[in-house]
Amino acid sequence: MINLTISNDDEDECKRQESCPNCGSTNRQPDHSHHYCSDCGWELDQLDADPGFAPANSDPGGLRARASGRSRNGTTISVSGSGDRRARRLARTHGRATCDRPSFVDEIVGEIVRSCGSSRIAEDATRLLDRVNQAKDIGKRRKKMAGCAGMAYDDAKQYRTRVYAAASLHILNDDGRQNTSRHIARDWGLDFRDLVGAIRFLNSHRRRLAGEAPTPNDRPRNLLRELGTIREYLIQLAGADAANLVHDTAIKILRGELELLEEGDEGMVGVGRFAPHSTPKAAFMAAVMAMAESGLERGLVRELYRNLPTIGVGNFVERSAHLFRQP
Repeated sequence: MINLTISNDDEDECKRQESCPNCGSTNRQPDHSHHYCSDCGWELDQLDADPGFAPANSDPGGLRARASGRSRNGTTISVSGSGDRRARRLARTHGRATCDRPSFVDEIVGEIVRSCGSSRIAEDATRLLDRVNQAKDIGKRRKKMAGCAGMAYDDAKQYRTRVYAAASLHILNDDGRQNTSRHIARDWGLDFRDLVGAIRFLNSHRRRLAGEAPTPNDRPRNLLRELGTIREYLIQLAGADAANLVHDTAIKILRGELELLEEGDEGMVGVGRFAPHSTPKAAFMAAVMAMAESGLERGLVRELYRNLPTIGVGNFVERSAHLFRQP
């Protein structure tokens, strides 16, 4: 009898080549329980059970150590299985001496890492928070949040950290660095008013520190990018032909409301139905209207919203039935 042993190398290589469903990157890194996309932090497949496996360094940027209050270069004393009381006492003393109480920003970083892993997007969000925090202590901001009304102190504090975590990721997403900000905000049940307020706070301070001013020239580029993202999701839900039709129809709808999408378009900034809304919301609303005009079923709207949660469009989605009624 010939015993054949099949190597897992080909399977591992295949996994490494699988692209991230969120940003398309093939870069991945192992964490405690799953692989994460190294670029956007999307949770990928679960790690195989292997008693001998340990990631070489699942915290290259030191974000996990920072969130726990421990130095990334510090040491730990293991006393597992030891009955030596002196060793246990020494370990506790060492832990207290080498551990600092995490600041409010450190706790925000912890929420980011737990959701995105120690990815590049987590490091970028941390740098953004640190820059703003140096100019304005985020932990001392006492603006009331609607979503934490009636919560216990610890729950309310965690809610606040999650709002700022999602806001920092959302800002990076708006800058073109795709990540899981929308899904995180949905899964955490954040009130969109709190999230919008945190985004405005972080944006205003980071722009002031960089000497930048908000410019309307960003809006056309952001609208087209949002419509492109919606088209990618619709391709999976309804096929390429329907997705392209909705994309082109949505552009016509936005132009009809005086949104300037390309050079030569005539209109005025700040005028039109979509002007008061953020670019993600305006693009999603236009896409829903385009889906109705293109004859798609309304059920696809809710499916799209589940796959691509967008701040502030929940009510619009629920009240969009009239758009799909046949005249």
